[in-house]
Amino acid sequence: MMAPYSFDLSAPARRFEKTPGIHVFGYVLRPESQGTISIRSPDPKEPPKIHPNYMSADADRVASVALVRLLRRWMTQRAVADFVGEETSPGADVQTDAQILAAFARRGQSGYHACGTCRMGSDVAAPLDSHMRVRGAQNLRVVDPSMFPTMISGNPNGPMMALAWRAADLIAADAR
Repeated sequence: MMAPYSFDLSAPARRFEKTPGIHVFGYVLRPESQGTISIRSPDPKEPPKIHPNYMSADADRVASVALVRLLRRWMTQRAVADFVGEETSPGADVQTDAQILAAFARRGQSGYHACGTCRMGSDVAAPLDSHMRVRGAQNLRVVDPSMFPTMISGNPNGPMMALAWRAADLIAADAR
């Protein structure tokens, strides 16, 4: 992905860098690392304990290092090289696999397109049936990206709209 601005990632709060720049970044579209979400308390106002466990899978570490190297190669191509100044983050001094992974540990984050936590499927381990109904509950469906059985390789907006349209048809058919 590319944005027509660049953030000062060393600042305590998110702000733009003082000189004009671009922000070029990427992330693994189908990560293997899995985190956990746990209930901390019976009090519903207490937030859950979230442990994202980023980069716990070797495949994610390998792919992320390769991604940084690929983005760097792109920025040296003749079509853009004349417009690119210095790399500010993670920085040109970050070269080894270990240094790149350490930069991810300091500043990495998810793409915020979580899905699959309440998947739909025909097997008994799937919380939802093929009509998006919660197994063992009456009149309850899940209609959000959590019910996708696998990660989407991109933004979930379009697939989510298609899912909502299908859910509306299923709900209407059940109401007849």
